[in-house]
Amino acid sequence: MKALSDFSPDLSRVPYTHNGSQSLPAELHGAIMLLGNFDGLHRGHGELVATGLEISRQRGAPLAMLQCDPHPRAYFSGASRFRVSTGLAQTRLLAAAGIELIYAPRFDEAFAALTPDEFILDNLTGQLGIGGIVVGRDFRFGCRRRGDVVLLQHHAERQGFSLNIIDDQISDGRRISTSSVRAAILAGDIGLATRLMGHAWLTQIYANDGAGWSFAGDQLLPPTGEWPVAALDRAGEHVAYALVEICKGGHVSAKLPEKTALLKWLPTAKTQFAEHTEGRDAYA
Repeated sequence: MKALSDFSPDLSRVPYTHNGSQSLPAELHGAIMLLGNFDGLHRGHGELVATGLEISRQRGAPLAMLQCDPHPRAYFSGASRFRVSTGLAQTRLLAAAGIELIYAPRFDEAFAALTPDEFILDNLTGQLGIGGIVVGRDFRFGCRRRGDVVLLQHHAERQGFSLNIIDDQISDGRRISTSSVRAAILAGDIGLATRLMGHAWLTQIYANDGAGWSFAGDQLLPPTGEWPVAALDRAGEHVAYALVEICKGGHVSAKLPEKTALLKWLPTAKTQFAEHTEGRDAYA
């Protein structure tokens, strides 16, 4: 299984985001498209990324990823804190994985009603002109999730794009999934979440006008309490170490440098935080 750190440590690049409302730059046609739910990116995703990167480099084609806006879960189930990483944090993770194109169509009533065939023919081959697809075996898509890898294989043979199907990734007898990462974070086990992802948990945090800090409304958070983090700026550069307190209702209390934009959550217990940051740039 590939960890994100196996690919690129560069968090400064930003993939091109295409929502379908404008023409796609010619150099991004023929992309190798990764299909799936890539919230947060974990070690299972790493296998898709590794395969996609190998193919894209062989062909000199860009590597692309589907990421609907809003997330389909939010569209169908309403607002909740379920996203492992949001906004800038997720974009930086995708950049580090080598993604050059994010296909981010608006997920609305019309998009949700697309048949699986329409999604492939109108969006993937028609609008994007993809050269290949890399996908997990259990991926479902289209209206009522009727599309599957069998249908993708049917269209691959007729439309001329390549198709690579990746099996589930298992660690310690368990399937690595976004759900398992969420469960670890909700249980307050940042160490387990870090191992499942293969990289540090990264989230975006926002400075409120004279009123502290906040997270996006759909950002998953650990249980209430104080949590050690490393504060990063928008370019992903380290700023300081700090403690962030998660309060009831998802409210946050923290003293962070003004240029903080991202938090890297440390798999370190609060009682070990002083030892971890001794002689370093702890911020209080």
